[in-house]
Amino acid sequence: MAPAPALPLLLLFLATGAAAAAEVDALLSFKSALTVPPAAAPFFATWDAAAADPCGFAGVSCGGAGRRVTGLSLPGLNVSAESVPFADLCAALPSLAALSLPENSLAGGIVGVVACAALQELTLAFNGFDSAIPDLSPLTKLRNLNVSSMSEFTLFPLPASPQPRAQDTHKGKQHNRSRRT
Repeated sequence: MAPAPALPLLLLFLATGAAAAAEVDALLSFKSALTVPPAAAPFFATWDAAAADPCGFAGVSCGGAGRRVTGLSLPGLNVSAESVPFADLCAALPSLAALSLPENSLAGGIVGVVACAALQELTLAFNGFDSAIPDLSPLTKLRNLNVSSMSEFTLFPLPASPQPRAQDTHKGKQHNRSRRT
């Protein structure tokens, strides 16, 4: 019979391995939704279904306990997609804190990105996304957002700023009335 302390370690190892396998599957599914041009193929050469975990994939960063995927960066690869499966990717990568996909040919909507609860940085600049930017308020950890040069740049509704009261509109203004001679 194995000593009692070995059982929790074995369970942790099995859980970590299962999570890593699920993340490999999620990233490969994400890649399969993309059209990868020949020039970008070498970048994805490390994305292998036989990998024990995705931490060695180009553009993927991992961290924390269990070495979970915390970042995905595919800048300027000219990959394309009519629709990016953000919701599926985010659901499968619960520790994803940085998502950077600038300067590609990605289209469709980005509403599924709100499923990335841990997201702190989101860069989707210079793509062809063609829908309004959804309400990102559920992303409470989001600190950096770059959506510059999107095809349709319609921001989600922001809270209304308080309107100045009528009595405050002239307060503090100096009226310069000069005499004409």
